[in-house]
Amino acid sequence: MDADFCAQFIKILHTQGTPGFHTLACYNKVILFSCSEYEARNHGRFLLGVLSDLHKWHSEEQTYIQDNRSRLGGKAVFHTGFQSQYRLPMPPENFLKWSAFQKIVRKWHKKISMVMTFFSYYSARLTGIQAFIECIQTGEFMHVYNAIIVLKEILPYFPLSAVSQETGPQLDKVMDQFLEKEERGDLKILGRA
Repeated sequence: MDADFCAQFIKILHTQGTPGFHTLACYNKVILFSCSEYEARNHGRFLLGVLSDLHKWHSEEQTYIQDNRSRLGGKAVFHTGFQSQYRLPMPPENFLKWSAFQKIVRKWHKKISMVMTFFSYYSARLTGIQAFIECIQTGEFMHVYNAIIVLKEILPYFPLSAVSQETGPQLDKVMDQFLEKEERGDLKILGRA
């Protein structure tokens, strides 16, 4: 419930055009600091809420434009959260173009794999998809378990081939390799799910 609240709170701050709230910076800093199963599940739910909004905006330009502006004094005004360079008052040309937003979403999809780094102390120097792969390859129960828990929560919106074509196949390959050698039944069942 708290995770859903947090995801919706960010969206409300954005849709209200809250002065001083830079939505891009907020989404960019969403990282994982948790290690317990409960915290991993909550983080996954939070990411699901965030990713659902990002996916909606990434998929259709009209929705992106419509959801990121409101009427103020009878005229359409873009929300300040999606500026290429944050300034108040916001010049209309600073509103992030849809193509630039799509690039950022692709970057964030790649960063989501980095999030799994925080499950593993020694893989903290890895970047991109390698961090997630390393987390699974450790074989350490909680690292693998939590990584799968988060992945299950965000599955409707991650990985998406429309956003990043290489992430899904890489994750599939690593999971297949993991499942081939995994002997613990609980992890095997969870990994196949």
